Amino acid sequence: MTSFTITVKDITPPVLSVPSDKTVACGASTAPSATGTATATDNCGTVNISYADVAGTNSIKRTWTAT
Repeated sequence: MTSFTITVKDITPPVLSVPSDKTVACGASTAPSATGTATATDNCGTVNISYADVAGTNSIKRTWTAT
């Protein structure tokens, strides 16, 4: 009897959908629960979604990542 190994490699990145730009009042929550959250799908497993904020003058640039 002989055997061989089949290795499954996920080479397709997740598909990430992010909320549209928002305008909030001064002092209002900028948390994702208030401004919208990203969603993602993957054809080969579970997707982890994270974000990072960079504050500017009167704005926040939120970058979403799916892995």
